[in-house]
Amino acid sequence: MRIDTSPAPGAGTTIFPHDGSSARVRAELYGFFAAALEYPDEELLALVRSGAVAARLRTLLETVCPALAATIDAAALGDAGSGDELAIEYTRLFDACGGGAPACCLNSTASRGDARMGVLEELVRFYNHFGLTAADTPANELPDYLGTLFEFMYFLCDREAECHEEGVDSGAFGRAQHDFLSRHLASWIPALHEDLKRHAAFPYYRELSRLCAAFVAEEARRHPPTVR
Repeated sequence: MRIDTSPAPGAGTTIFPHDGSSARVRAELYGFFAAALEYPDEELLALVRSGAVAARLRTLLETVCPALAATIDAAALGDAGSGDELAIEYTRLFDACGGGAPACCLNSTASRGDARMGVLEELVRFYNHFGLTAADTPANELPDYLGTLFEFMYFLCDREAECHEEGVDSGAFGRAQHDFLSRHLASWIPALHEDLKRHAAFPYYRELSRLCAAFVAEEARRHPPTVR
């Protein structure tokens, strides 16, 4: 998934938490964070250095989380270092080097020990319930990889938006978002941010993870438990 630099749906208007435009923007935000945390190839590096990453994130957040948008550190989000420094930093933080675990793992269940397999199986059941399979992800990505988790949230928000647009009940997708957030994202994303701070990550990764954690926390508040 690549970072889309076009205007956000509903940008410049007042968006309420559960209308179709809001769901579409929230989908775009999950897609944005997944793309911004990919390995920084030349295309992503150009977007970071040009300020497009910071500008796009501000546009999206201003639509659904204006208070959070106001806190964006654009300088940090535009700091890719020189040459391939950001790519080297990505490898230092997120790749397993020398046979050991990565400093900051992008797999949510990596620290679960013996419980990990059960959580991975639960994730697969989540995806399968909505008609998604391993064929929909790159061959080397586990079900708990950050990009996969966020693209599933993108899928749920996008389907919620479609339901609003078609005038049909979107409750199943809202409930799924709550369950997935509470079980798999709400505690892990803030922990990832703390890991990045502890390992003195580049400003780009610290700021991106801070905003990501705050957005996920806002999403958890947006989707309180529902009576079934």
